[in-house]
Amino acid sequence: MRRTVAFSVLALAAAAAPAFAQPSAAPGFTTSQAPGAVIAEPPPPSDSGVAGTVNIPQPDAAAAQIPTAAQSYIAADPAAGRAFLSPTAFTARKGTAGVELWAPAVPVGILAAGTYAITDRIEIAGGGMGVFVDEGATAGYLSAKVQVIRRAGFGVAAQLQYISAPDSSDDSLTLLTGAASKCLGAGCKTLVTLHLSATPGVDQSDALHILAGGSLVTGTRLKVVLDAYTFGEGPDHGGALYAGLRRVRHAYALDAGFVAYSDGDDAGVLPLPLVALNYRF
Repeated sequence: MRRTVAFSVLALAAAAAPAFAQPSAAPGFTTSQAPGAVIAEPPPPSDSGVAGTVNIPQPDAAAAQIPTAAQSYIAADPAAGRAFLSPTAFTARKGTAGVELWAPAVPVGILAAGTYAITDRIEIAGGGMGVFVDEGATAGYLSAKVQVIRRAGFGVAAQLQYISAPDSSDDSLTLLTGAASKCLGAGCKTLVTLHLSATPGVDQSDALHILAGGSLVTGTRLKVVLDAYTFGEGPDHGGALYAGLRRVRHAYALDAGFVAYSDGDDAGVLPLPLVALNYRF
């Protein structure tokens, strides 16, 4: 009788052994199906470091939306397309409309124009100028800029500007400018631009006048703006340097500064400050 009971207990224990002896599988491990045996199998390779799973890296959507240095500069500064008078290689974002104003402008007057970005790379402007030196005289103004190269913090653009003569077409001014701009510092805190311009001159002579120079705009909400030109050859060689400050807000940028000049025979500083305003909608 005792032997029968003992065999019955052993049979029950053997039947229950798999349920008690086989623990639940840890993540990344499997157990064999043999009763009472636990065999750990190595997990498959994982790129994520989590055993038993394989994850394929996906592009970070948030990182893809981080603006480039140039985009940050354009978004923060409504006057991103210019230093003072000279252009930069940046254009406004598609659909951006605005107005711009220079006073005094050349030839000594007030120039006002409306601007519009047809695409992210094409920007046009049109307006007029009131001339101080000739009472009641006005002149038209047209401009088109195309950005031909765009990188994260670098750009190259060409701009064509036309100012009609107050009374006749003999003294109209056509200016073709190429500009290359480079961002420096985090978020494009500093923008350096080299520019080269060509014009037939206000007298429409056959000679082609070349103007070369560069500009530097640095700062965040309050910026320092330097804009330099050199022109002429030999005894007619001269240059001009604008130095001023720019106050920047999301909707507008206001510049004010002075111009020092030299034309070979004379040098000095213009007595009136130059002011420029850009406002975007």
